[in-house]
Amino acid sequence: MAASWRTWLWRWGPPITVFAVALVAYVTSGDPWPWVYALGVVLVLAVLGARKRLGPVRTAAVGVAVADVLWLSAVPWWGWLLAAGILGLVAVAGLLAVRRLPAHGWQAITAGAVAGAMVVAGGAGWIVDARARAAQEALWAAQQHQENLSRILPTTPEEALRTLHSMIAQNRPDRACGLFDDTVQAQVARDYGADTCEAALAGLRGQVLDGPAYADVRVPKGEQGLEGDAGGWVNGCAVSFEGGWIAGTTGGSDPGPRLGQLHLHRVRPPRGGMIIDRYTPCPPEAGPRTGPLPTDPSDVADVLVDELAGTGDPAAVCRLFSPEGAGAFAGVYAAPDCPAAVGALRARIVDRDRYRRVLGGAKASPAAADGSVAVDACSLRWSMLTADGPQPPAGPQLGRLTVAAPPGQTGYWITGYQAC
Repeated sequence: MAASWRTWLWRWGPPITVFAVALVAYVTSGDPWPWVYALGVVLVLAVLGARKRLGPVRTAAVGVAVADVLWLSAVPWWGWLLAAGILGLVAVAGLLAVRRLPAHGWQAITAGAVAGAMVVAGGAGWIVDARARAAQEALWAAQQHQENLSRILPTTPEEALRTLHSMIAQNRPDRACGLFDDTVQAQVARDYGADTCEAALAGLRGQVLDGPAYADVRVPKGEQGLEGDAGGWVNGCAVSFEGGWIAGTTGGSDPGPRLGQLHLHRVRPPRGGMIIDRYTPCPPEAGPRTGPLPTDPSDVADVLVDELAGTGDPAAVCRLFSPEGAGAFAGVYAAPDCPAAVGALRARIVDRDRYRRVLGGAKASPAAADGSVAVDACSLRWSMLTADGPQPPAGPQLGRLTVAAPPGQTGYWITGYQAC
């Protein structure tokens, strides 16, 4: 019986050990290339006729042994420990099987305990190393994400605000929300009563009256700044829009909502992109929002002429007036309110297209102590020549205007109105 065990162990023990080590080494390393080398060695041995002398199992074991060497040369300490422990357990089991060691002797117990401890220690090292590799891979992935994010994010506060306006105007809430960090995304969703940031900005897009004008946003001087290389800020409540007045598509009002005061930090200082990490909604306005008001008092008359020459809602034109100015304007035209006065003045326009193309003539006086400015719009000029020859004036003179900055806003609106 002992002889048969010795024969079996001599025949199958080495191949089993080689295959067991290969299996453990492959699982721990995750490297499949040694299998390719093993296959190459087996093919070479087969060509040389080793299969007839060694048999198919031992021939395969020689090739796998080469793979074992490659794996074990690359594995860390715990791999060697694990392999040695497995070999020790196989050796103890073999010696017990052929009765070279007594089953209850101290040698077998000690050898088995040491080999088992090596297997346990090697397995623990495997687990610790696997977790460390996973943590390192997660760190690399996070760093790569930060690098990629830094490359695509805006690099200045004004560029960030303009990009935000542009993405909302294009109805791309996913990309707009990508300009916010996770905390601000949650705040935006909460402030607009939506489930997600994307849903909030998709709803905000419904308030945009003119997409191109909304994207063409301007930040006044002093309403943005940098905080060294770390980040910056921009006041999105103080912006103006460039497209609304010329096209007349928004009736003189803002082409869309103002987005608030934004704080940004640079993802990868000193030259990386910026992400919005704080957001404060715009404070309630003291008066009605009148849109991108002219910043020069003498331009107020030209803007009013352009709006009067249009065919939009008369009430929208009245946003150019303060409540007192709207009342004075209605009184001059004996109208019950400002929209009715707009209708009365429009009825006196002979040629809307020519009336819009005023050639100047408004004169602004020096500002008064309270900041108001008197604008004489009783000498406006229009071209009298057309393809059909000389023509009468395109429409009535406007009158004498008093303009001032509305509370909490930039530009000028009409606070007083007198006939010429």
